Amino acid sequence: MKILFQSYLANFFPWRPGTLAKNTFLVTGGMTLRAGLQFLLFICLARFLGIQEYGKFIAVLAVITFMVPLVGFGMPTLLLREVSMDRSRFAHQFGKSLIVTSFCAVLFLLIGFLVGDWLLPKEISRKIVFNVALAELFFWPIILLSGKPFQAIESFTYPIVFSSGLILLRLIGFGLMLVAVAHVSAESWSYFYLLATALAMICDMGMLFRKFGLPSLNFKGTFSVMREGFYFALSDASSRVNSEIDKVFLARFTNLRITGAYSAAYRFTDIIMLPINALIGASGARFFREGAKGMVNSSYYAKKLLPIPIIYSGLGGLLLFFGADFIPLLLGQGFISSIPMLKWLAILPLILMIRSFFSMVVIVGGRTRYNGIVFLAGAMSNVGLNFYLIPHFGWSGAVLSTIVVEVMMIFFLWLIIDFGSGASFKYERLLVDGD
Repeated sequence: MKILFQSYLANFFPWRPGTLAKNTFLVTGGMTLRAGLQFLLFICLARFLGIQEYGKFIAVLAVITFMVPLVGFGMPTLLLREVSMDRSRFAHQFGKSLIVTSFCAVLFLLIGFLVGDWLLPKEISRKIVFNVALAELFFWPIILLSGKPFQAIESFTYPIVFSSGLILLRLIGFGLMLVAVAHVSAESWSYFYLLATALAMICDMGMLFRKFGLPSLNFKGTFSVMREGFYFALSDASSRVNSEIDKVFLARFTNLRITGAYSAAYRFTDIIMLPINALIGASGARFFREGAKGMVNSSYYAKKLLPIPIIYSGLGGLLLFFGADFIPLLLGQGFISSIPMLKWLAILPLILMIRSFFSMVVIVGGRTRYNGIVFLAGAMSNVGLNFYLIPHFGWSGAVLSTIVVEVMMIFFLWLIIDFGSGASFKYERLLVDGD
């Protein structure tokens, strides 16, 4: 009877979720858990630190975070690509990735400290800069590497544990800070932030090596890998500049209260983007396999995925616009100035979603160099526009700069896809005609 009932249901509801759908639901669920924890941490920081101290911490994080991809030098993406093609490549590829990441981390720790000292207001303690730099430029890139082998074999439970576990440890660290420190500040939080990130890295590496085995630390071929990974790093670093440089210039040209309010508003757009990032992460291995057949295939694969993200990001933007009035209820009256900022930023999820998909198509289609050039041009344009607009128009200049640059990047990425797809199609027709 049970079998007959199941057969009846199968005929009545013939659709069954495929691997991508299951992975997307799993990753979205994990991202939702992480978003919930991150949102809770965000509210705690905003309420207990206050807008001034929160602005200090975010300004430091903005300066440091765009260097993270340069530390990784594109190794996470290369590791994903190699292990998705052949799992046996893990030991060799992860070993090289670990060598490159560790070497670059030491170099960029020094650069990050010097850049922070130059760009940030003098009222921000250099201890905050050092603690955040050590957490973000040494421990975080290794955490990021640790999740890629699991993503490559489409096993997403571990990456979810890694990402959610990190936020949970930071929440625990925040609670310990409230108990242990009489006067909480950005500086006291930076110590617990560093400790939580270091502990997360140790746990993640242990789980990775237990599942995949130990890496092979071999320096041979390291420089060729760095050369190949440069354009991946360039794209990612430029993307970070686009999303973070406005906060740096706001801290320098306005004040930390405006920086804190703007960063809080921007954080809501990041939360809306989490399911989109989940879908791209879940489909990353398949994107690379389709891209190996040519840009026509990767473009077609992207078109199949796009309708739901477009609807979601559009609805998410409406939610941000009409929900902005509730920010003071969540974060306190000190963040009332975040309301108009979030209304201006509400269009961003739709724009970022389109740019993310276009970029993925270009990368997996073998046009990594062109993708890097577009992102670098976008970052340079964003720096220039922010440098001019923020002193004249404040936070509205930051929003305008972000939107203009993102739309410009979408246009040039579309040109690359259009040309690349046409060239691939003509080449395939020549092969067929030649046969």
